[in-house]
Parts: sequence; C-alpha cells; structure tokens
Amino acid sequence: MELYKQDLGKVCLTMNGEFDPTISYEELCCVYVEDDSTLRSFISRKPVPAGTDIYNREYWQPICYGGGSPTPSQYYTLKVITTPSDATVLINGAAQKEITDKAGTVVNIKVSRDGYKTYTASKTLTSDETLRVTLEKEAVETFTLYVDTVTPSNAVVKLNGTVTKQLTVTKGTIVNIEANASGYKPYTSSVTVTSDKHINIVLEEIKIVYNTLTINPTPSDSTVIINNVSSTGYVSKNYPKGTTINWSVLKDGYITKSDNFVLNEDKTINVVLEEIVPDKFTYKVNPTPSDATVEINGIEQKQITVAAGTSINVKVSKRGYVTQTFVRTITKETVENIQLLVDTYKLIVKANPSDAIIKIDGVIQSSKSFDFLNTSDNTIKGTIEVSKDGYDTVNQEYTITYGGVKETTVEISLGSNYINITPTILIFDSASTTPQNVIIDSSDSWTAK
Repeated sequence: MELYKQDLGKVCLTMNGEFDPTISYEELCCVYVEDDSTLRSFISRKPVPAGTDIYNREYWQPICYGGGSPTPSQYYTLKVITTPSDATVLINGAAQKEITDKAGTVVNIKVSRDGYKTYTASKTLTSDETLRVTLEKEAVETFTLYVDTVTPSNAVVKLNGTVTKQLTVTKGTIVNIEANASGYKPYTSSVTVTSDKHINIVLEEIKIVYNTLTINPTPSDSTVIINNVSSTGYVSKNYPKGTTINWSVLKDGYITKSDNFVLNEDKTINVVLEEIVPDKFTYKVNPTPSDATVEINGIEQKQITVAAGTSINVKVSKRGYVTQTFVRTITKETVENIQLLVDTYKLIVKANPSDAIIKIDGVIQSSKSFDFLNTSDNTIKGTIEVSKDGYDTVNQEYTITYGGVKETTVEISLGSNYINITPTILIFDSASTTPQNVIIDSSDSWTAK
C-alpha cells in the first residue's frame, strides 16, 4: 500500500487567553475580551496580523457574548461594478474595486475611462453594498483639413501618408502634410486640427545655378583631367552649383597634383607642377568629408612634396566637424585618409519631481544631441517643457552655441498646483426604503430623518 502524506496545517482550536492587539495570531485561535463586565469570545478565521481590531469580521468570528448586549464595531464591504468593465476604479485614491471598513466610514469613489465622462461619489458604509456605475460616453468632435489649392497643380499631396486633399480627424489630431512635384523642392508641414481649416500650398521651383571652374596649369601643355574628362592646357568650364569636382594635372617628369571639392562658387585654380627631384616624397591627404579644408604648413593644399625627413604640420577642418591637427615626418610616398568626426553638442534636462514629463522641441525626451552640419547659424534655439499632473507646467527656451559648451544640463523644479476638495458625505438611516444596489450620481443627496 502506497503511503500518502499531506500537511493539513493547523486543524484544531487552541485556547490563547485574553486578546492582545499587539501580537499576531494563527488561524483557529480562541481568545476572549472583557468590556464593561461583558465577556466575549472569538475564533480567528485565518492568520491575523498584529494591530487587527477584534471586531474585524474578516479575521475574527464571534462565538459567545455574555453579561449583556454586545456593541462590537461593524465592518461592511462596498463593491463597485462598472460599465464598461475595464474602467479605472479609485476608492479613497487607491486603485481597487472593493473595500471593507468600519461602519460609518466615508468612502470616496472615482470611476474613469478614456472617451467617457468621469463618475465621482462619496458613500458612508452602513451595510454591505454593490454599487453599479455605468459611464456616459463623451461626445467626439471631428474637423476637416482642406488643401484648397496646390502650385503646381500636378503636385501630389499627402495627408498623414494618404494621397488626398482633405482629411477629417478628431479634434486635436496632428496632420502631417506632404507635397511633391518634379522640378520643385518637396514641401512638408504639420498642423494640429482644432477646427475646420483651409490651406494653400505653393512649391518652390528648383532653379539650376551654374558656376565656372578655371584651371590654369604650369607648364601650359600639362594634361588637365576634370571628372574623368581630359584636355591639354588651360581649361574653363561651367558646372551646376553643388557639383563635386575631381581634378588632376599631370605631365611626364613632374609631380602630379590633384584635388576634389564641391563647386559652390566661381573658382580659378593656378596649378604649378614641380619637377620630380630625387629623394623627395609626396604626402597627400584624402579627407572625409571630401570638401573639408586641408592646410599643410599653413597653406590650403591637400598634398605637398618635400625632401625626405621633412616634418610638416597638417590641419584638416570643416564647419560642423572636429578639427584635426597633427605633425608628420615624410620618409616615403604617403596618402593618408583622414575621417573628421561630427562636432556634436548635447542638451540634458533633469526634472524635479523625477517622473515629470520632459519635452524638448515638442518631443518627449530628456536629452537631445545637436550638430551644425546643415545650418550657417552659430546658434540653435528651441524650447523645453516640463509637466506633471498636479504641478504647474514650466516652459523654457534653450540656446546651443557653435564652439561653445559641448554638454549643457538644465535642471527644472515644478511647483505644486494641488487643490484640496472636501467630499460630499451621503447619509442613510436604517429606515430608508432606498434599495442597497443603486446608482448614485455625484449630484444626488440623501438625508436621514
């Protein structure tokens, strides 16, 4: 026969004498209290924490009263059932759907859910009760954004990614606007819709601007190569503004010179080739970005030919990037690739309280990095917003300065705007004919007579 064992825990009563509220008890403990010459006995229903009232029916079951009528403190349970069922229920400020407390206790109830009107009420515990709350839906406002005209008329308009010229959304929705047409700069914008709105869009036409590049070589019969197109001697050509130029000038018996850059203005380059002399070496810098400025020994040039063992000073720079300077001793033909790092700046926002919502330039984030690659301004300005329920929102501007502090920390403390609200107390008497299971709006009032 197989032996089966199971721990059943405590299975019989123990006599624990007079009740002591400062200690805890196991289940099935029998205690007594003597109050005004009245002897009362109780048995614990389950383990009882220290400090629990002897008249708390959740933990103690009365079994005997002697010497007169008992006057124990009564405990009642209020349970809240909501429609919709996933509504948030707060009882006395805590997230819970039922509470057990002494008779006469005032209980504050708040039921809420997105898209519904919030229900609030106060009740006095006089009996066990189930409160059924049905939330009322809030009216939803919708408005339409219209794109009345777009220039050119064949431009494609998208609202929140959909090809359309009108979009109906709920109040407060942010609509992203895009418009594109061949030969025009893309148009992007956004608008927060709080009413019916009409807009007109005009795209900016892309106009081609040309710049002239002139290369004047010495010796004059040198071969000039520009973007893989070869010619002999003096060259002057027009290129669209912003074209990347790769050029070389070469001739037998001479040291080849070459360079690359972005043509953003008319430019003339006088190139003087050096004859090849024994025991001389060429040092060349290939920078990234390719249009970075290279200075060798204080002169803007990307390569130099010097005698073996010569030390040269090299500086590679470009706006928006960290400048590199170094010294090289030339002992052989050298091509060095130099990668410039983006010159970045960082803004850090700290808030008190620490769980406040931080927005930098309208985006929820506590830090943001900046660079000056795409701007000619020496400052970047923006806004900081710090907010939290129960506190005054703080808005503050910031400025990031090119060449200034790399990391800026802003600390913002919020001030409380808490308002104390005294709850309404509802009073019932034992003779009331009002059913226990009722829906009571916060505007209802009851008086015991």
